[in-house]
Amino acid sequence: MGILIVDNNGLLGTYFEDVLHNYQVFCSENGKEALELLLEPISPVKLILCDYEMPIMDGFNFINTIKTSAKYNALEIPVIGTGSFSIGDKRKFLEKGYVKEFISKPIPIRDLQDIVKKYFPQE
Repeated sequence: MGILIVDNNGLLGTYFEDVLHNYQVFCSENGKEALELLLEPISPVKLILCDYEMPIMDGFNFINTIKTSAKYNALEIPVIGTGSFSIGDKRKFLEKGYVKEFISKPIPIRDLQDIVKKYFPQE
């Protein structure tokens, strides 16, 4: 099972890889890179954790694209929002149905493991 981390903080990607060592972890620095990865012929990605503030393509535009474009939406991959959001930003993400849930940064190890287990209970 693969987890895609969409975040321009390279250290955070390393953190996720260390904490989620039982999973395949893929890291992308922006939404544009992530979209390309999702369209690879055999993409093992089954869960996305996405920050909202990134260069080139931010999290809002990335998630909007995968939720509104038929070729991405057909993948049916749940998205978890991450970031140092204000209450308004959290509401925007959640109300539009862009994300299944949201985790505020910094993300405690236990919270990260719990949310992944929720989507991969058999792991």
